[in-house]
Amino acid sequence: YIVKGILGVRTTTQDSQGEVVSERPVNVTQVQLEEALDTFRGEIQQVPSMWSALKYQGKPLYEYARQGIEVPREPRTITVFELQLLESHFENLEDGEEAFVRLQVHCSKGTYIRSIIDDLGELLGCGAHVSQLRRTDFSGYPTDAMVTIEEIESCMKPAAESSSPGEGEGDEEQEMEPDFEALDRLLLPMDAAVPYMPEVSVSSEEAWRLSNGMWLRTNNLEQYEYVKLSDPDGVFVKVMENGTLFFAIAELRQYGETLHPVRLLFQAGER
Repeated sequence: YIVKGILGVRTTTQDSQGEVVSERPVNVTQVQLEEALDTFRGEIQQVPSMWSALKYQGKPLYEYARQGIEVPREPRTITVFELQLLESHFENLEDGEEAFVRLQVHCSKGTYIRSIIDDLGELLGCGAHVSQLRRTDFSGYPTDAMVTIEEIESCMKPAAESSSPGEGEGDEEQEMEPDFEALDRLLLPMDAAVPYMPEVSVSSEEAWRLSNGMWLRTNNLEQYEYVKLSDPDGVFVKVMENGTLFFAIAELRQYGETLHPVRLLFQAGER
């Protein structure tokens, strides 16, 4: 993540959408900031935000928070693998300028970035809240494939049933509808979710058999490059119909001699 935290203002939601809880002067030095940041690196205990989706007695915490109710939360162990200070601005401020820090955070699952900023503000004695938060990496998905909300919103075209220019009222705004072809071009392929899995290609008939719950012997597959495994079971592979269509995840068993369907994305192949 890359996060921008505003110093000197604490809010109910730990971000800029909440109500201001307190405003305090920012009497902080660069050395104090660096020392404070160091306490968040490595394995630490974090109390989840009341505005998180964690559940208490069957209800998400944010539902209690919206009612002004605070419930007990147990600290959870998280790991901050990397916490880098990208930018800071809190000394010699001019009128109207905001004190802030910009951080890059690489953390474990279950980490609440808002809580890190809120806790940092309390540690510095001035309070803080998140004003900007951007996720820059997730499970190896390529950063250069990310698209903005504006790019998605631009994938529109004139509605098929709307009047063409010169017809009807003339000055009325033309009705628009989603351009699904343009939206499809922004999507990653299905197998982008499992880039670490070996790939096995099968024929259309073999794809049909796997789609209907049948297992296959790998030495009989038309398009399978035989590999002898060191372990009898537990190697998962993505299965492609004719090398192009990802339709299932399967497991190699018996030292790679048999292929068993595990998860079917859709019915593939033909008899």
